[in-house]
Amino acid sequence: MSLSKPIRRALEFQQRGLRFVEKRLEAVLNREWHQRQAEKSYGQIRENQGKPELDPALARKVDAYAREVLGSVHFAPWLRVIALYQGRFAEGWMPQNFFFRRVIPGLLGEERDITRKRTSSLRYFDTDAIPDLAYRINGRWYDLDYRPLELEEVRELAFDGRDEVYVKEEGAYQGRAVRRVGPRGFHGTVEGLTTDAVIQRPVVQHPWFDALYPDATITMRITTTFTDERGPQYRHGLLRTPFGGARIVKVGTNLLAAITDMDGRVAGDGVDGKWHPYDRHPDTGTVLDGLKIPHYRQAVETCLGLHAQVPHDPVIGWDVGITASGRPEIMEWNTGTIGISIIETLAGPTFRGCGFERFAGPP
Repeated sequence: MSLSKPIRRALEFQQRGLRFVEKRLEAVLNREWHQRQAEKSYGQIRENQGKPELDPALARKVDAYAREVLGSVHFAPWLRVIALYQGRFAEGWMPQNFFFRRVIPGLLGEERDITRKRTSSLRYFDTDAIPDLAYRINGRWYDLDYRPLELEEVRELAFDGRDEVYVKEEGAYQGRAVRRVGPRGFHGTVEGLTTDAVIQRPVVQHPWFDALYPDATITMRITTTFTDERGPQYRHGLLRTPFGGARIVKVGTNLLAAITDMDGRVAGDGVDGKWHPYDRHPDTGTVLDGLKIPHYRQAVETCLGLHAQVPHDPVIGWDVGITASGRPEIMEWNTGTIGISIIETLAGPTFRGCGFERFAGPP
């Protein structure tokens, strides 16, 4: 039985109302989450770095910028975190919630998750700088050309001349759900997977990085943008080094330090996940300030070249390792979760000149 036109209209109106309420509730919950996270970081910086309370005049300037330029005072908490750490105000700072709620949707619209899949990287990039070996997709295993493989074939491929590989689950970031396994633990690891995944060969890092930390592959997070006719642009770099016996770069067990230029110079202290400052690596004693990362310019140029192949993604964070021969290898790439709060706090404004303020509006 078909419904009458007035009833259909009433149902459509009701559905639109429900969608509106859902979006409003999502916005409120998101705003409250960012408020809590920003307040947590603010408190940790004050406590662990010995910072005094933000100067009232500086706080007013930050609030005014959030309201007048970005469109809402709700963007101020993350701006206060940056201002507290840097002890100043600078136009162009990018609050984390503004980046996620305004910039990414504004740049990409609804089509923003396609190229983030680890199992599709080599469909987008014509390169041998990505160390992928095999993929698990919808419960089946495939080689790099998506030819089906049996599990024993995957094992043989993975450990052909290697003692270890990395198994990375799809959709997990910041080092979560990344496992470093050998032949004996391989079956137990992959048989327990419940998501798509990629197997990667290890990157044998340059001796320079072994002197800094020898127990895991140190990476750089290189951020590039592709927002106008100039093509891909380098924006910023972070040195990411594990510590305390950690075997992978993972949130909570790595130090982050700002890389200031294309020559790979590291400036200032590093910080851990709770904003404790480190002027040197806690395990090896290597002083961080003034380090010059070898082959960094080549790594940046590799990322720029790859970004030129995917103009669909305006902002990409690349996780890059440097091999013993000086060759950059792309261990991961991210189009949304680029670590914006750390990037901006340590060395922002990173995106000044990109015009992202045009997406101003409520969070």
